[in-house]
Amino acid sequence: MVFSYSYVFVGHVLPIAADVTLAQQNFIIDIPSEDGRIRGIMDITHSAITITIRRTELIHDLPTVKDRLQRWALVATAAYGFANGLGLDVEITQEIGESHPPFLFVKTNADAPRAANPDEAMARYWNLTAQPSSRPMRLALIHYMRALREPEEAMMFCYRALEALCHDPIFYISKKNMKKNWQALQKALNIDKAYLDPLTERATDHRHGGQMIPRREEYTAALKTAHRVIERYASYLNTGNLAPETFPQLTTSEFHSNTSVTNATSRISMSSTSRTHFVESHDLSGKHTH
Repeated sequence: MVFSYSYVFVGHVLPIAADVTLAQQNFIIDIPSEDGRIRGIMDITHSAITITIRRTELIHDLPTVKDRLQRWALVATAAYGFANGLGLDVEITQEIGESHPPFLFVKTNADAPRAANPDEAMARYWNLTAQPSSRPMRLALIHYMRALREPEEAMMFCYRALEALCHDPIFYISKKNMKKNWQALQKALNIDKAYLDPLTERATDHRHGGQMIPRREEYTAALKTAHRVIERYASYLNTGNLAPETFPQLTTSEFHSNTSVTNATSRISMSSTSRTHFVESHDLSGKHTH
């Protein structure tokens, strides 16, 4: 077969100090995008990941391809970690082949909520995590960040972020009946159960071992749901109650909103002289298959 295009995705096994080395492996995966089946070679040497792909056609959807490759590298690394009793992670950070300029991959979503004043928001949330009793907030923020980093598992991590809030002693009424704790959180934050139901339903599949990859609009809706609830929780901690005129009841699910979601890749130059770009979007659909 004659190859016309070569792509090299690079990253690391984390922590790098684990010094993971695996035998070079050929692989074939199906990508739920216009790029179809991807064949390549993965090499992990001293925790440095190099994935080489040669194709007769251009890759059009680099972010989605990268996500599938990172997942594949994670599975191989998990097998290594399981065999050696090591807790490891992986991150593909750059594609240095046919895309010009080269891509740096930053884990985010172009449609994810952003604070109007990030510095002020950072200080606010940092202060709320400072006390020993603030473990629910710490867990919620960590799970939310994991949802951004792991689009395939976003439903589960967004749900876990909200579940962590239910364990705040303010809402934790019953150890045997979590429903009561959810009801206490919903009442305090002025949230109708219907607002959370779609996320709960979709998260159940992953929590029970399912592997359905969320569509792009579902991923975005999950992030918006978790973000809005965490914001309200932060306001509740600061004020002790949420005035209905300032925080009207959340009733219409983000999954049912009419907000359009673009599947276009957002490329933003990091400087006027640099040729490096980073990617802010993921187009996710279909099931993951090898």
